[in-house]
Amino acid sequence: MAVLTSAACGFRGTTNDGHEYHMQVKFEIEATNTLIKVNLNGQLVTNFPIPANTNRSPAGHIGLQCHTGNVQFQNVMLRSLPN
Repeated sequence: MAVLTSAACGFRGTTNDGHEYHMQVKFEIEATNTLIKVNLNGQLVTNFPIPANTNRSPAGHIGLQCHTGNVQFQNVMLRSLPN
C-alpha cells in the first residue's frame, strides 16, 4: 500500500513588530506499510520507518497539529483511495 498526497497552502500573519507576511508552503506525504516520508517545499523533513512488529490498526485518527498554539483549518477534505 502506498499513499502519496500533495498540497500547497498559504499563510498570512503579522510579526511582533507589526510587519505583515505571506508564506506559501508545499508538502508531500508518502506512506507505505514500512515508511512515512514528508517533504516540505522539496526538502525531506521526516523519514520515519514503521517497525515490522507493530500491531497497528489501519484505521485511526488524523492529527493536523501536534504542538500548542492557536491554529485554524478550513475546507479540509478526505477521500478514500482506490486499492
